[in-house]
Amino acid sequence: DRKAPSYSPDGKEIAYIEGRDRLMVMNLESGKTRQITDGSQCFSTYGSFGYSWSPDGKWFTLSYCARNHYPYNDIGIVSAEGGKDIINLTESGYTDSSPKWVLDGNAILFKSERYGMRNHASWGTLEDAMIVFLNRKAYDDFRMSEEDRKLLEEYEKSGEDKKDENKDIVVELDNIKNRIIRLTPSSSSLGSIALSKDGKYLYYQATYESGRNLWKYDIKKGTPTRIGAADGSMKWNAKQDMLYVLGSRFSKMKHDAKSLESIPVSTYFFMDLKAEREYMF
Repeated sequence: DRKAPSYSPDGKEIAYIEGRDRLMVMNLESGKTRQITDGSQCFSTYGSFGYSWSPDGKWFTLSYCARNHYPYNDIGIVSAEGGKDIINLTESGYTDSSPKWVLDGNAILFKSERYGMRNHASWGTLEDAMIVFLNRKAYDDFRMSEEDRKLLEEYEKSGEDKKDENKDIVVELDNIKNRIIRLTPSSSSLGSIALSKDGKYLYYQATYESGRNLWKYDIKKGTPTRIGAADGSMKWNAKQDMLYVLGSRFSKMKHDAKSLESIPVSTYFFMDLKAEREYMF
């Protein structure tokens, strides 16, 4: 029983879920496999769980049951080497889900019900978009004022400070609980979420009055803007300048656009009735 395959960033390995609860990795050249998680903290009624590779290919983020209290999951990271314990990043006691690497892998975007109505007895839940920063530098950059940011950009342009070419993700666990931020302005029936490449805008699907809509939230100004009706998984393209909404209907929008653009899809299904009857009878 193997499902949910995902290629590593360099394309040399593939991760997948085995036995509905274990995260595995196979090297495509050698064919050798290694176990990332042993399944003892991953439970699911549908046989899968959310996970994704880090941009540098050295970590996974995943939603997992840290305290044997399913379905109240936490968000964790685990080394892609295998044989290492999962590191709990959230420890909220309530349901955290849908982790995504953002800001070049220096932070993880996720959904949480810690501030909204909580699903104590299956009566529904309201969630928020949250972000946890894996290192202090990423946190400080995100919280930086516009004035300080301009000064930093001028300093970097002067060439006095050489940028670090090392693209490995730095994980600093000390005081990481103080680097968790609530992004959405209010809890809601939350759908898919996405963060712009520069971290200035949060895109989220929420139901407030009627129907689910896509909202664009200016994090610094604290101003949400309704884009339009949308319901489905949201994915950025490789350059992160085009956002796709993939649901019952497909649409897209540029990062600086004010509306969604429909993507027409036409499919055909041909059935060989004679062959079908012969197979059945």
